[in-house]
Amino acid sequence: MNKIGTQYFRILFLSVVILLAGGNCRAQREGYSVVVYFEGHQITDSLFLLKYRGSHAYRISGQLMKNGKGLFRGEKLLTPGMYAVELKEKGNIAFLISEGASQHFTLSANPARLPLMLRFDRSPENQAFADYQRFMEKTRKDQEALEKRLQNSKNDMDTAKVLNAAYKKLEQERDNKVAAINRQFPGSMLALFVNAVHEGAIPAPDFPMTLANRDNLIRDYYANYTKRHYFDLVDFSDPRITATPLLEQKIDFYFKHAVHPHPDSVRAYVRPLLGKADIHDAVLSQAATFLYELYRGSLLPEHRQVCVDIAEEFILPHRSKFDDNAFVARVEERTRMARLNPVGGKATDLVLQTPEGEKVPLSAVKAPFTILYFFNPGCDACQPVTDRLIRIYKGNKSRGMEVYAVYLNRDRKVWTDYISSKGLDWINVYDPSGTEMVEEKYDIYAMPMIYVLDKDKKVVARDVSVERLPSLLLQRTPLGN
Repeated sequence: MNKIGTQYFRILFLSVVILLAGGNCRAQREGYSVVVYFEGHQITDSLFLLKYRGSHAYRISGQLMKNGKGLFRGEKLLTPGMYAVELKEKGNIAFLISEGASQHFTLSANPARLPLMLRFDRSPENQAFADYQRFMEKTRKDQEALEKRLQNSKNDMDTAKVLNAAYKKLEQERDNKVAAINRQFPGSMLALFVNAVHEGAIPAPDFPMTLANRDNLIRDYYANYTKRHYFDLVDFSDPRITATPLLEQKIDFYFKHAVHPHPDSVRAYVRPLLGKADIHDAVLSQAATFLYELYRGSLLPEHRQVCVDIAEEFILPHRSKFDDNAFVARVEERTRMARLNPVGGKATDLVLQTPEGEKVPLSAVKAPFTILYFFNPGCDACQPVTDRLIRIYKGNKSRGMEVYAVYLNRDRKVWTDYISSKGLDWINVYDPSGTEMVEEKYDIYAMPMIYVLDKDKKVVARDVSVERLPSLLLQRTPLGN
């Protein structure tokens, strides 16, 4: 298992996912009854039954556990999907319900010794999954030990050859385990789960041992192969995956650990992924929603355009595929606002007031480049950005760079004290009456925010980070930082 796959498996199983699914026998009783027994917990505590939708779990029932035992019971069948037993302050044990499977079972576990101490009654598929967890935990430890030995033996060709053979054997055993589960439980939730987690063995690269940069080439090879094939065994046509955390967890791990955060790189991997998800409405809805919110919450301003791209290509044209109409309406409004002041278009003019009461139009600023800076002295995130921008400005003011800094509050004393303490000698303005509607015109959804304008006040770049500013401006004129 490659490093990304190993890390993902460990993260996924921190919550101890337990499947209750499949089974060839149909339920003989209506409704459901889930008996829970936690060994070694002879206490009275609260138990809650949770239902998953993606990575979110919602409480749907509560019971009191006595002497380590609890019971959830209902007259109606649970709908297919992932559920979890939440034991207060002791973590969750999750399980899946499949259509046609018995919903009358007993779960016995020692929460302090999972997955070792885990047992099921009347659920052979769950028992197989518990075995799979134990197998994968042992395989992970064995692979990590081999990787460490390989690092220490890379100059010993004979030892490295033996260790590589042992590593390949472990990968083959893992492949065989997944294949056996698919044969024994075809089409089951267990098969869906292990296939989605499994990545398969990566073909060994063929780089000559004499290459000076062989280690770097091998590392890049494995990283690129993983990025191309990470979702190969995820069944995007099966909507059951949206009722588990699997899809969102894999997407989250992939884009945080395998994909470079540069917007162009993100777009290059978002499009094919959502293209695969578009095979089923529910899968597309969950994947597109998750990715949109993931990058909307990013600290990198450049990711805002990624959200716009996702909205315009995969959400707004397919709004009928999304059950959450309120979410689609929010996306539509955010996208409309994000289209304001696009790159290449002329920036909306602002006529704002200096501390001395003089009104200065943005359009009247004469400079080859103008940095339009929206900030607030009380904003913690603004402090380091302002300090860096001061240094950039001092190094480049003589080259024609100007800053039009817009204070987004109305407390004049706080603002003027800040100007004095920082020695801000650029153009400082604010909107004391609020009539200019600055935040609406520029969709100030977060602070600080930076725009770069050319001499005609056309937008060169928007929502840029201060770290990127010197290199961005250097493309047009020599600037210091």
